[in-house]
Amino acid sequence: MFAKRITAGLLVVLLLLTCVCGCRKNEKKGGKREKSPVEQTEALLDDFCAYLKSSKYDKMAVLVDGSCNEIDKIRTFSRSEVSGILDACLKKFSYSVDDVKEDGTDTVSALSVSYIDTDALLGAIPQDATVSDVIGLIQNAEKKKCEYSFHAGLKETQWKIAAADASAFLEGLFGFIEKLNFSTTETVASVSKSFVPISVYETYWYDGKYNLIPGLHETVDEVRYYVTTWDYYNDINIRYEFIDDKGNILEGGTCTMDGNSDIIDVALNPSGKLPVGLLTCKMYDPNNKCFIEGTIEVFPDGTRIPIAFEFTEIAMIDEAGAKVQEYPYGTEYIAAKLSSEVKYKDIRLDYKVFTDKDYKEQGPAACEGSLLPPDGQEDQEYILPLKPEDAKVLPEGKYYFVVYDMRGEEYWKVSFEVVPSPLSTETSESGTETVSAPDAKFDLSGMVICIDPGHQAKANSDTEPLAPWSDEQKAKVSAGTSGVATKRPEHEVNLEIGLKLRDHLVSLGAKVVMTRETADVDVSNIQRAKIAVDCNADVFLRLHCDAADSADVRGVGVFVCSKGDLADKQVEWGEMLGKCYAEATGAKYRGCNASTTYSGLNWANTVPSFLLEMGYMSNEEDDRLLSDPEYQDKICEGIADFCFKMKNKGE
Repeated sequence: MFAKRITAGLLVVLLLLTCVCGCRKNEKKGGKREKSPVEQTEALLDDFCAYLKSSKYDKMAVLVDGSCNEIDKIRTFSRSEVSGILDACLKKFSYSVDDVKEDGTDTVSALSVSYIDTDALLGAIPQDATVSDVIGLIQNAEKKKCEYSFHAGLKETQWKIAAADASAFLEGLFGFIEKLNFSTTETVASVSKSFVPISVYETYWYDGKYNLIPGLHETVDEVRYYVTTWDYYNDINIRYEFIDDKGNILEGGTCTMDGNSDIIDVALNPSGKLPVGLLTCKMYDPNNKCFIEGTIEVFPDGTRIPIAFEFTEIAMIDEAGAKVQEYPYGTEYIAAKLSSEVKYKDIRLDYKVFTDKDYKEQGPAACEGSLLPPDGQEDQEYILPLKPEDAKVLPEGKYYFVVYDMRGEEYWKVSFEVVPSPLSTETSESGTETVSAPDAKFDLSGMVICIDPGHQAKANSDTEPLAPWSDEQKAKVSAGTSGVATKRPEHEVNLEIGLKLRDHLVSLGAKVVMTRETADVDVSNIQRAKIAVDCNADVFLRLHCDAADSADVRGVGVFVCSKGDLADKQVEWGEMLGKCYAEATGAKYRGCNASTTYSGLNWANTVPSFLLEMGYMSNEEDDRLLSDPEYQDKICEGIADFCFKMKNKGE
């Protein structure tokens, strides 16, 4: 009897140990916290829109509670004569999930969509338009914002969207296609589905509390690699390995996709310090093929982990915080200010200041420094001041203030100048003789001229208000055109002429403020206008090139804002600009137009503002002239003549 009791006791102990070990094993395989209804809805709508953009209509249908005829319609569009129109529409579609609220056990949310104005598009399509014509109109159409409401709820084991909301959404986006004079009957034979290898949508690295991390330290309790796939795979065994820089497997295991989720979530729980270097997680399918591997960097304990920050603006400021481009010789305060739309913490900002010559020739820095906010400090704005002893001894001349990311790579730069103080023709303390006053005919001293080289390397299709008096939305920065002969992008030509114009006007005594000095920026039209208003520009000049359907169209045009205190004078001034330009270059002057079409003019209507279309890049001769150095010199002369007349009230 005693022996039987001992045996029974041992069996109970073994059973308990098995349960405990099993639980721990399951945790290590990637147990994850339950998402809230709000998080479930955000993920659901993200998946629904991602499947739409990638034309995965079967997967969209799975996310809808009930049947949705609109999904069947767009699937048919994709296999018909209008498939190219559908593709063009999808490229114009972007979205964000906003304002998700719980409604009992369900949720209601708003989906903010940036898309083409379909009513305006229908009105612009001629009766005899071809599919290619419609695609062209869609590609060139401006975007507008609208909102769609979605109800969602948990249906058995999966969150789904109400079918009526999904139908209204898709009808609003693509319903206009049925109104076109084209066949929407399926013409492409459907292809039977075959087995598709595991396809990954997104990957993330998290800490044990599911916070996204850019890196980790040697001493860490848990790190998770999180993968979402395009499909819901059923009864698929996944093998994973965490590997250090030397190829050693630190930990491995298996997990199973059960068909109810598109998520693979695995964890590493180190028993000691992790090796410094790259940590890799590899995942293998049932055929032992690695279908995804992700890396994250391990840093020594106590060091700052590099954060990939993204600032929206860098500007030079004075001691009062106002934006400036010049500092008098001997000042003790020279500083750059970086601004962001999001908050960063635990960042490191390094900077160097170079003379114009040393920056271009990769010479030594005139001075350098770092900003190390205290651990945990979180802010959207950082100020980087030079040491007073460095600032006050910088000789007169042009400089670049260069900011570096946390890996030591150049991140952003802005130029500034140290000028004589006081302004005179005497020799400054630095021993550099100042430039004497320019010839009276071209004397622009005392003028502040803001130059905005239109567009930038990458367009920004996000929207902003068209005008202070309007709720209408317009893209922050459009892409611009390109040369029919030179193939050069417009933003590049605008900047080349803008920089040459800046140097020319400065040589004539003007103070010049640039909205951008490089191609790789993201400065919206409102921000550009604000720069001109903040510096109280005597002339705000927006440099652009034009394009037309006809290759024969040539010449120069001027656009001004038809509203504001200066509206009565703007056309007169614009005419003067166009004539000065035409007289200097020999270009055909096409007139001055006043409207409220351009957000960059609308938001700068308190200063004399002009959008100058310097020529047509769709015309071979104009296109080549705009890149010709001698012709560019003539452009600068014509604009200088205009600025001189503005200074002297048109005389």
